[in-house]
Amino acid sequence: MSNRFKGKIRRAKRHKLIAAIGLIGPSGSGKTLSALRLAYGMMKAKYPDLSDEEIWAKIGVADTEHERSLIYEGMVFDGLKIGQFQFLPFDPPYDVESYDQAQQALKEMGCEVVILDSISHAWEGTGGLLELQQHYGGDFRSWMKVNPTYKHFIDVVTGVKNRVHTINTMRTKQDYQVERSEVDGKIQIKKVGLKPVMRDSLEYEMQLVFTLDMANVATAAKDNTGGIFQGKPRILSEEDGELIYKWLEEGEDLYAKQEEERQAFIQMIRGLEQEVGEEISKLISSFENHPSVQMAVEDMPLEWLERVHKAVVQKADQVKQKGEDN
Repeated sequence: MSNRFKGKIRRAKRHKLIAAIGLIGPSGSGKTLSALRLAYGMMKAKYPDLSDEEIWAKIGVADTEHERSLIYEGMVFDGLKIGQFQFLPFDPPYDVESYDQAQQALKEMGCEVVILDSISHAWEGTGGLLELQQHYGGDFRSWMKVNPTYKHFIDVVTGVKNRVHTINTMRTKQDYQVERSEVDGKIQIKKVGLKPVMRDSLEYEMQLVFTLDMANVATAAKDNTGGIFQGKPRILSEEDGELIYKWLEEGEDLYAKQEEERQAFIQMIRGLEQEVGEEISKLISSFENHPSVQMAVEDMPLEWLERVHKAVVQKADQVKQKGEDN
């Protein structure tokens, strides 16, 4: 019996991380401002010699909240003036693909930290995941059809899809619990606090999740940093952003290594196309235009390039062998 894990075991090595941060709180709890301050601190830690104007240009906000993030531009908080960040008004529909495109658009403008404000619309807004579940039938089994889209959503909000640091804000709403009274045995509905307007499991996908109260104090609900924030409520600041960035940077730069591999595959694929000619070009085009791909070789992720390269090498060998036989 073959063992699919054979040859895959290696010594653990820490890699640099892409930020996946969640800020949860009711309206007025300071989610947007906290996200801006964290983002500034992260970029200040990375680019200590840049001017504030240049740093703010590396921060983008996709705003689903009726352009409320704009009120902070020019305001001063604890000595930090909120500069002219990159602003993207985000109107309905709030489908997952639109969130992906918004993140991509801000990255293309040079943003290295993207604030998705808020991602609650992707859950219960127009075009969101709950609406998609209703479209598929609205029953429990419908989630099987929604889950691939939800996986795409996770890849976006964790920054994995577009390789960009991402801070996500989430609204809260009153949560209720149905229980039976110990006195008379009657069913009663009990308030059990606030819960994020989002699928319950989403916060498990992030490294850091903070809950904010109406005094703007953030408490770490999840902290993978090893205790930088756990049990230490605070108003989030740019100094906290610096701490987060330094923690993210610990370890090997996996993304740089993968990009080197990606460029090597692209060079080999295009080299074989130039060497062999039309038949390789047609094969490459079939991959680029496949319904599940729809992108040029130069834009493909590493795992797709590996498949294309394998197919191109096989085809090139066939064409060369055919030429030798003739």
